[in-house]
Amino acid sequence: MRLALFALATLLASSPALHSEVVTPSMTVSGHGEITSQPDMASFTLSVVTQAATAKDALSANSEKMRAVLEVMRSHEIPENAIQTSGLSVSPVWDQAPVEQRVIGQDPGTLAPRISGYVARNGISVRVDDLTRLGVLLDAAVSDGANSLGEIIFGMKDSAPVLAEARRASVKDALDQAQLYAEASGMAITRITSISPMGYARPMMARGKVMALALEAQAVPISEGELTTSADVSITVELKPLP
Repeated sequence: MRLALFALATLLASSPALHSEVVTPSMTVSGHGEITSQPDMASFTLSVVTQAATAKDALSANSEKMRAVLEVMRSHEIPENAIQTSGLSVSPVWDQAPVEQRVIGQDPGTLAPRISGYVARNGISVRVDDLTRLGVLLDAAVSDGANSLGEIIFGMKDSAPVLAEARRASVKDALDQAQLYAEASGMAITRITSISPMGYARPMMARGKVMALALEAQAVPISEGELTTSADVSITVELKPLP
């Protein structure tokens, strides 16, 4: 009998229903950090576009102009590893022309597509580490044959310090919010249980517009603006009631 009573007591004592599980209150908040900085480099694409009656003539004229553009880059001390071909193409130019009478079954007045010439396009991407020379460089390249300019993208040669600063700002923002919510609800933060970066922190590059350049272009005004570097983080903290 005593053995049965002891077994029953042991069973009741170990029953989950008789134990109240202690739940530690916690809270998860998201923080955002944003840092502005000045760019110290830029990249852009320049193209030479030429047209001629034959593909060979179009490409030959294009190559001559591009050699002049590349020489401009070298004369402005742009290193070889900062210049890269971004695209080279030769394509036909189509228009509409009357069908010749010797074509059987066609009305001589009918218009039909024909190749009237060829267009050659050669583009290069260029990185410039000295922004004070960017406008002069573009002006010289246009004067020597470049007639199409792609986006100008401003950036930083070393973004690591600014990224670290943005990450610190995001953690501070998250902890400030956690402290505010905890105090407003009569709680206190006891410890941080997890920190999780959200997304990928990186500078948002400032971009210029795509434009066609007139051959007689004079000084090219450049405004680099600012870069915005942002970072996001999720932080979970444990709480306890205030005394």
